[in-house]
Amino acid sequence: MKKIIFGQRLIFALFSVIPLVTLINTSVANAYVQISDFCGNYNININGLKGTLQLILCLEEKDYNLQGTYTNDSEQIFQVKGFTGHLNQSIPLHKITFYIDFPQNRQMFEGYLMCESRDAIAGYTIEKKVPVGFYAIKMPKYQMPEEKQQKKSFLQKPIKDKLSDLKYILKDIRYAILIYNGQHHRQAKLGFIWDERTQKQIAYTDGKDVMTQLLQRTDKNGLTNTTEAQFGPYFHEFRINPFTLGNTIHIVDSPLPIKEIITSAENYDWIFNVRTSEFRAGGEVVLPDDISEHSLQDF
Repeated sequence: MKKIIFGQRLIFALFSVIPLVTLINTSVANAYVQISDFCGNYNININGLKGTLQLILCLEEKDYNLQGTYTNDSEQIFQVKGFTGHLNQSIPLHKITFYIDFPQNRQMFEGYLMCESRDAIAGYTIEKKVPVGFYAIKMPKYQMPEEKQQKKSFLQKPIKDKLSDLKYILKDIRYAILIYNGQHHRQAKLGFIWDERTQKQIAYTDGKDVMTQLLQRTDKNGLTNTTEAQFGPYFHEFRINPFTLGNTIHIVDSPLPIKEIITSAENYDWIFNVRTSEFRAGGEVVLPDDISEHSLQDF
C-alpha cells in the first residue's frame, strides 16, 4: 500500500511540474517566433490524406495575418486564411489557426510551429465531429515571394492600401528589433557588435550589416557565423517599402530623433538610428499632396 501511495505522489509531483515547464517553454517560443517563420510551402498530411499547403503574409485583413492555398492530391486548389499569436496576446506566438475553404464547409486547423527548427507544424482538425491529427513539413527550397512579385502587388494598390500595408510592415519590423535588443546585452543591440577581446562596442554604419543581423542567426555579441549563434533569424527576407519599392536601410547614429536629422527622406527606403533603435520609413516624396510630409513618420 505504501508503494502505491508513493507512486501516486510521484506521478502527482511530475504532473505538477509540467505546467511550469510548459510556461517556460512557451515564453522561450514567444521570444523567438516571427510571423514570417510560418511562411512557406509545406507537404501536409491530414489524417493520412496528402497535399501541399502554401502560407504567405496577409496584409489586407485585420483578423488574419496569413493566407495561401491548399492543394489536394487531385490537384484541386482551395483558399486558406489563418492567424498566429501575433494578433492575440493570449495565444502563444508559435500557435497557428488556419481555415481551408472547402466547397461544403470551412474546416479549422489548430497547430504549433516547431520552435527550434521552424520547419514543421503539427496539430489537429475536426472531421465528422471527430478530432484527427495533421502535420505539415516545410519544403527546404522554399523562398519568400520574389521582390518583383511584391513590387507588382504594391504597384497595383491605391495609396490608402499602401499606407495600411506600411503600418503593418513597420509594426512587424519594430517588433523584431524589440525582440533582438531583448535577446542581446545592451552593448550588442541591433546595429552594434560587442568585442569581448577589447571590451568595446562597434557600431555598424552600413545598412547591409544591420540587415544581416536580422536575416541570420547571431550570438549574444551580435556576431553571425559563430558556433554560439543561437538568436534569430528574425526575417527570411527583409520587407519592401510599399512606396519606394526598395528594402535598403540607411543608417543614422545620433541621439536625436530621425525626423530632426533627415527632413527629406525621398532617397531612402528605410531609416534606422543605431543609437536610439528608432526605425522609420522613407519615401514621403511619392505621396500625394493631401498626405502630410511626415505622415509616415507618425506611425
